[in-house]
Amino acid sequence: MFNKIKEKILGSIFNDKAQSITRAAVLIGADSLASRLLGMVRQRLLVGAFGAGDKLDSYFAAFQVPDLAYNFLILATLSVAFIPIFCEYLNRDRNEAWHIANSILNLIIIIMGLLAAGLFILAPQLVKLISPGFSGEKYQLTVNLTRILVLSPWLFSISSVFSSILNSFKSFTLVAIAPLLYNLGIIFGIMFLAPVWWIYGVVAGVIFGALMHILIQVPGARKFGFSWRAVLDLKNRGVRQIL
Repeated sequence: MFNKIKEKILGSIFNDKAQSITRAAVLIGADSLASRLLGMVRQRLLVGAFGAGDKLDSYFAAFQVPDLAYNFLILATLSVAFIPIFCEYLNRDRNEAWHIANSILNLIIIIMGLLAAGLFILAPQLVKLISPGFSGEKYQLTVNLTRILVLSPWLFSISSVFSSILNSFKSFTLVAIAPLLYNLGIIFGIMFLAPVWWIYGVVAGVIFGALMHILIQVPGARKFGFSWRAVLDLKNRGVRQIL
């Protein structure tokens, strides 16, 4: 009996196709509200753990470079380019559609990975540019945190591909859950890792949350037929259209 209930719940999550605009809007609205509430909890826990001071200044400043990279290159652009082309090929040839999805995913992994490596190397110069008033230990802490956080745009870029795949199938549940897990990852870092690793524990929670942002969506994509392949077909017409 329990197994049947569990299968029904999991099936409803992984096969969720919000056919109506109303259902999708309600889901997205509820997710937005829940994310805001978790964000408030996260901020209160941060202030309670570290107080207003250099540590939190460095933490928030360290987000600037990774956020700029992700917002400029990926956010609100990948899905707009990917979904129409992917859906077009889904209707004509599913194998070709998955070939395109794999090529884009692998391209994102490589390009954003190289960008993350570049940001890691240039972190000292970028911190001086973004936070010119920082010096001494505060400056060095910001550089160290920035170098860890450059992993986040790389992870979120990968996650964006899976979000676009799920959105193409009108499956919004896992996409909506992903930001909640990201916030919970940071809260986990504040509550359980920070007492051991100090502010670095919070940053570890950020990376953990970003990883969970990906992993929660992978089973949904696989349910619809996604299977990773080591392809990078830049000559493919669909890939060129997305680029």
